[in-house]
Amino acid sequence: MDLVRNATVDLDILGERLSFWFVERSWNIQADVNPTHYIIQASKAGKVRIFFAACRTLVVICRHDEGKTLVSVRQGRWTKNIWSNLAWFVGTGGTNLAFTLWSLEVQREFQNFAKGILDGM
Repeated sequence: MDLVRNATVDLDILGERLSFWFVERSWNIQADVNPTHYIIQASKAGKVRIFFAACRTLVVICRHDEGKTLVSVRQGRWTKNIWSNLAWFVGTGGTNLAFTLWSLEVQREFQNFAKGILDGM
């Protein structure tokens, strides 16, 4: 889902504010910053997540387009997650499916946060 603001905002400030959401929740983050975009790759991993093939990544892309600021939020490695969900659904009766539903909820929470930040700038 893309969030849009009908004005250009400082991508560095926007990216830093969005990154803070992940830092507060102890996610591992990497950022790629240049004058045309601010990309955040945030992942949540751990021994239990690795065991259940439930490591998740959110990719956030902030950029300008025709006088607007766009923020795109996507789940990383979605294809891999689908196959691991299928395998673990068969093997564990749906435990991994619960992790996927959780990650969709986390994505929704982050998008609501990002919308508030973007609207406030």
